[in-house]
Amino acid sequence: MKVTLFRDLPTERWWSMERYANELAAALRALGVEVTEYVPRRPFPQLQGAAHTLLNYAWRLGVYPLLARAHQGDINHIIDHSYAHLLYTLDARRTIVTCHDIAPLALNERGHGVSRIVFDAALKATQRASRLIAISHSTRAELLKFTSYPKEQIDVIWYGVNPEFGVSGSSLEIQTLRTSLNATHRPILLHVGSCAPRKNIEVIIHALSYLVDLNPLWVQVGGQFSASQRSLIAKKQLASYVYQAPQATGRALFNWYHLADVFVFPSIYEGFGMPVLEALMAGLPTVTSTTTSLPEISGEATLLVAPDDAFSLAQAVRSILTDSNIRESLRIKGLEHSQKFTWQTTAQKTLEIYQAVYSQL
Repeated sequence: MKVTLFRDLPTERWWSMERYANELAAALRALGVEVTEYVPRRPFPQLQGAAHTLLNYAWRLGVYPLLARAHQGDINHIIDHSYAHLLYTLDARRTIVTCHDIAPLALNERGHGVSRIVFDAALKATQRASRLIAISHSTRAELLKFTSYPKEQIDVIWYGVNPEFGVSGSSLEIQTLRTSLNATHRPILLHVGSCAPRKNIEVIIHALSYLVDLNPLWVQVGGQFSASQRSLIAKKQLASYVYQAPQATGRALFNWYHLADVFVFPSIYEGFGMPVLEALMAGLPTVTSTTTSLPEISGEATLLVAPDDAFSLAQAVRSILTDSNIRESLRIKGLEHSQKFTWQTTAQKTLEIYQAVYSQL
């Protein structure tokens, strides 16, 4: 049985989708599966702005579906539901789609114009698939709410987490990073991800204002503050308590997790919440929110707060920073809980779906 994974265009710069594809492909190959990864390389990847957007849509919607037909396997797996429109040219009977979230619909953020048309078309095409993989029970519930896809054909398969996040870091390397931040004796709060509205950055800013007596430094990795977020930081006079770092992967991301004292992730909406698992694997005490997939993914290994309650977020962070018993308990629970999420398990369960679909052809 030959499997083709149809990947997103790299020019999307959707790093979580890149990571999912990379980890799944490697884990499937480790199980002996013959895997081919396919994506047509877009010309002029260096383009920016409107030219980038227009060419990306043209390549994604026009060229990719035409070329994909010639690269089908015995089983096709579209690794991102945003590319489900490929089902209009692929053999739907042998094609599986992973649905990561339907945030634009759930949050009524489908946009306008082309972006809305593309989202609606992809969601409609998703229902042509032989089987769907939802990355959490929360995502599965939303698929059942917003689509008519048969519930018996939706399987929940969690992501894994790379065990390398749990390996002890170089104390010298991490101390050097801390020194470069001028934070040798300051507690460090960490958030990893974008600064999109659903990431609830404003609540972190408000919570930070309740913690200034502890002289913390909040490090935001991978996002870009909006004008309103920058304005709020200035209004709260918190500029000296905030540091924004660029997108990080590999060793750089590992160092941020091992540098920090508390991980904060009060999202309003998550299809899964990979950064939470990475933090737990690193032994980093974590505070996250009570919404969507986050309680499911974090189990009893984190402190949960309502996403709109900045004071409770601050109190949870304070308890971790000032109570060694809470801190150590969360560290141990997090390490134990994160062991449940492996890419080997993800690949094995995905392979079982491949085999079930293949046997019915």
